[in-house]
Amino acid sequence: MHVLRWTFRLFVASGYFPPPTLKSPMKRLLYNLYTVFVTFYIWSFSFTMVMDIFYNVETQEDLSDNLGLTVTVVITSCKYMNLMLKRSTIVNILDFLKNKPFLPENTREMEIYARYDNLIE
Repeated sequence: MHVLRWTFRLFVASGYFPPPTLKSPMKRLLYNLYTVFVTFYIWSFSFTMVMDIFYNVETQEDLSDNLGLTVTVVITSCKYMNLMLKRSTIVNILDFLKNKPFLPENTREMEIYARYDNLIE
């Protein structure tokens, strides 16, 4: 994935996508274990936020603060799981966009492509 390199590096660091350099089965297994660990960590944090609402709320202000944070964390956890479950679909779409109908055809399109590619990075 050459577009959005920094975002891709963040995805690799957080366990979303395995790096393309992982060829050995042992390294892939270790990365998958890392992904499971990160997923478990995120969902356990979400669970503790929900439990905090039930056990540590004393005033309405505490409830509104905790609820706002908890909703944000739970939604982020759901987005993480959605990315994890749809990872192969995302990779297929990115590969599809690198094929014939979407490639630049002439020099003008190549210039536009290069300009926006530099703008993104």
